[in-house]
Amino acid sequence: MASFNRPGVGSVGQYQISAQPYVSRTTTTVPGITEISFPYVSRFVTVVNTMTGTNRPLRVGFSNNGISYPAGENYFVLDNGESYTGEWRLASVFVANISAVTASFTVIAGLTGIISTLSGTSGPNFSGSAGVG
Repeated sequence: MASFNRPGVGSVGQYQISAQPYVSRTTTTVPGITEISFPYVSRFVTVVNTMTGTNRPLRVGFSNNGISYPAGENYFVLDNGESYTGEWRLASVFVANISAVTASFTVIAGLTGIISTLSGTSGPNFSGSAGVG
């Protein structure tokens, strides 16, 4: 019987081949944190603040604690119309709407074939890492 080894986060080939596309557009109507979870580890992630008009900044980070309001300190901010792309190995990304009005954003990711439920040395686990929160 054949035995199949699943690729891990160190599987270089998974980051060299074309990524599987993933897109999520989310609208939040109250202040709060939204976690966008990926079924597979990302190769890259783009977050876009899709708002126009009055500025509604969004906090973007890699853990719930890192972007929590007001205590979180491990995030970056996207103002209306801004986007950021990073070549990150992530299982999820966190976005916080800190205004009391509707805000919307889009997350675009390229996914590898690495299952995102791996943790610790086998996969992404940023919940207790320095600089993440």
